[in-house]
Amino acid sequence: MAFPRSAALCLPVVLGALLLVSTVSGAQSLPPRQANSRAVELMRQGQFEQALGLLHDARRSLPYDEVVRGNLAECYLGLGLQHLQARRYAEAARVLREGREYDDDRPEFWLYRGLALLRQGDYGGAEVDLNEAVIMDEKSVLGHRLLGQAYYDSGRLYRAIEAWERAKALAPENAELDALLSKARRELEVEAPMRRDYGRNFVISYDGEIHPGLGDSVLEVLEDAYREIGYDLNYYPDTQIPVLLYTERDFSSLTDSPDWAGGLYDGKIRIPLGGVAAMNTKVRALLYHEYTHVAIHFLTRGRCPVWLNEGLAEVAERRYDDPPLDALRQALRNDVLLPFERLEGSFAGLPAEQVPLAYEQSYSLVRYMLENFHYYKMTELLGALGEGRSTGEAIAGALGQFGMRYGTLQEQWRRSIGESP
Repeated sequence: MAFPRSAALCLPVVLGALLLVSTVSGAQSLPPRQANSRAVELMRQGQFEQALGLLHDARRSLPYDEVVRGNLAECYLGLGLQHLQARRYAEAARVLREGREYDDDRPEFWLYRGLALLRQGDYGGAEVDLNEAVIMDEKSVLGHRLLGQAYYDSGRLYRAIEAWERAKALAPENAELDALLSKARRELEVEAPMRRDYGRNFVISYDGEIHPGLGDSVLEVLEDAYREIGYDLNYYPDTQIPVLLYTERDFSSLTDSPDWAGGLYDGKIRIPLGGVAAMNTKVRALLYHEYTHVAIHFLTRGRCPVWLNEGLAEVAERRYDDPPLDALRQALRNDVLLPFERLEGSFAGLPAEQVPLAYEQSYSLVRYMLENFHYYKMTELLGALGEGRSTGEAIAGALGQFGMRYGTLQEQWRRSIGESP
């Protein structure tokens, strides 16, 4: 789900509100009212961290002053929104919780903290805060929209539809809500009769046509993937991940995925398993592939270039199913490798005949990176992407000590594979 536009536009509104708060003038180490005034100047400039220290100093001297208290609330809110816009979700949740101490009647604190928790996969926590936000402001379209997303992401389609219908009643012309409701209703028709199995980190829902014993096997394999990929990347998402097992027909109709897609992660792992009676190496490999996307999504806050994302998923998949790199070999012979900059976006936009090459190139480069720089450097690179750095910046930051930049990495990889990838 993209960052809600109304949330992105809220920060200037908050900053504008600061202009209405009465203050005096000042700087650090000055009398409290002057420190308060200087803090407001800093907030106008977007320097909320610096302003916060001054306001706490002023608060200690003027513990009952409502102006200082109000400015503290505004500062925490502005800082929380700043963290949200930078996708620093844990920091945003912490700051917004602290800010509520100074004005817990402001629905924005609950609303945006709910959004931060939602982005971290804490659906239960998000639900609590977002419910509080819509109780405070029943006409908040964004509040109902996000509450519906929390329900949807945790697999409660009935509740999601109810929340989005409330949002739609408030914003009848909102086309995004039309699309969300249409999608959820189509999914509900398929998923309502599904069976469910619950594990520690996953909830498996599967169609009646899926072999009954397969759900338990899928759950077991995914828990293995959670541990093994977690060990590699030193990361274990603290959330319960929805997994949907479909027939081929339902997968195609509900996801609009290209014909070559073997699965999908869009906040939920979705896999077509119609006709599969028992766990096998190909299904195990596919589950490892899709779970890797989950870990990378949370690690990078959705900022991973597709070649790196798919390359890591292919590395995990090929532990169990490792076919030859025929497309890569042919591309090398014909000198038609794809530029990695082109592979930073979705492979769905590529001509179908180039898709196998895109996956094999991505796998080969990532395998080269892991063989030469190991997982601890890969985790560092993913963390840099999560902080908002570009692919080139993240590679230079993690691998610069080895003389690697985005271009030189590709050159060294190309030289290493030669005619034998």
